[in-house]
Amino acid sequence: MNQLLSRISFCATLCTALTATACASDDDNASSAMGGTGAGGMSSASGGSAMAGSSSQTGGTTSKAPQSGDIVATAVAAGSFTKLTGALDATGLTAALKGTGPFTVFAPTDAAFAAFETANPGVLASLSKDQLAAILKYHVVAAKVGSKDLVSGSLVETLNGARAAIDLSSGVKVAGSTVTTADVAASNGVIHVIDKIMMPPSRDIVATAVAAGTFTKLAGALVATGLDKTLQGAGPFTVFAPTDDAFAAFEAKNPGVLASLTTAQLSDILLYHVVNGWAGSADLKDGASVNTALAGKSLKVSTTAGVKVNDSKVTSANIVTTNGVIHVIDAVLLPPAS
Repeated sequence: MNQLLSRISFCATLCTALTATACASDDDNASSAMGGTGAGGMSSASGGSAMAGSSSQTGGTTSKAPQSGDIVATAVAAGSFTKLTGALDATGLTAALKGTGPFTVFAPTDAAFAAFETANPGVLASLSKDQLAAILKYHVVAAKVGSKDLVSGSLVETLNGARAAIDLSSGVKVAGSTVTTADVAASNGVIHVIDKIMMPPSRDIVATAVAAGTFTKLAGALVATGLDKTLQGAGPFTVFAPTDDAFAAFEAKNPGVLASLTTAQLSDILLYHVVNGWAGSADLKDGASVNTALAGKSLKVSTTAGVKVNDSKVTSANIVTTNGVIHVIDAVLLPPAS
């Protein structure tokens, strides 16, 4: 099994330039720390307004100008979103975003497109219409979500179907992209200007864990029990993932115990780390009991000293994948005896 896992490398997942770019975005999301993702108010956007007539928030002040155009017309009038509006035209999404809505668009500027092209030469031009549409839809929410509605640690469902993590711990970030100007009003929704293109997640839970390189014990246990196939399914799942260091610490305290487990016993332990559905860090409330995929067994959440599930600390939260979300933990969770 270890030989099998050793043959799976991060580089093997970077089979195309598009996937490479998406993986970089995934890794940015994976670096979000749980300790700084408590719910809070919208931070003010830095710098000058990127859009004419916008309602920008800078240092707590707001300047407003009337908006009568729809989202597309507002972006066109600004003059700094030619790449975005061109991409919308190319994919046939312009008509949709001129519809009734309401919509929320996280809009990358021409500068954001240029930065992406510099870092990933030729990638955008190589995308199929469907691939480009999938990326653009990841920037759209089918509801009006103003800055006051953004909750740190929440996972917002996009028009793409994938989730985007909100982080208000340092400024305002959506899927790792910083909001530079918020609450640009349009007749059919709202625009938040962002500083880079957001790439939707490209890996499922198991592939994300393998690519990280710090979950080889967990990945091996999933393969040994056949649960890897389950966690590659549609889901969605929330996984509290112990690192290799967590497994090593458990083994040091309990020599030989893991090796002595039957497949069924190991499977029960792994299922105790899985929750059915999406549970972002914002959903982990102090004192809450979270039902796990192990029948009749739940986890106790505490936020009084960092965030803990039972006695295990969440060290990194909201790693979004194609079929769920991962929260990294520092200890193996053991289900209580029946």
